[in-house]
Amino acid sequence: MGEGSGDAATRRESQYINKSLTFLEQVVVALTSKSRSHIPYRQTKLTSFLRDSLGGNCRTLMLACIWAESRHLEETISTLQLAQRMMKVNFFRIVKKYQNQLRSKKNSVYRSKTEAELTKCRTLKCLSKNTSG
Repeated sequence: MGEGSGDAATRRESQYINKSLTFLEQVVVALTSKSRSHIPYRQTKLTSFLRDSLGGNCRTLMLACIWAESRHLEETISTLQLAQRMMKVNFFRIVKKYQNQLRSKKNSVYRSKTEAELTKCRTLKCLSKNTSG
């Protein structure tokens, strides 16, 4: 009984971790791409949880834990490649993009309010002319 069930549970956990890291890498690639408009944060709990950190709303620090042993060389290279991609994410550009979108929405709301107030004033003037005349 012993060895088989423990190995299966460990293997399944490793698969979930690798899946989450793969989706994290996709988010990082999307963040580094200037032409990409959609960032796939909702693919896993990990990327959803890290949305604010990756999206530029927080200070973000990534620690890359690597092994110096040759039997872990593949994992070490993979970890270092992910860390290198993380370094390429321009968080300032992301924050600036959202600030511009927010500014645009605020301006749109302000214009709508101003137009509504002008319409109200015009309506009141027309009403006052009709009642006085």
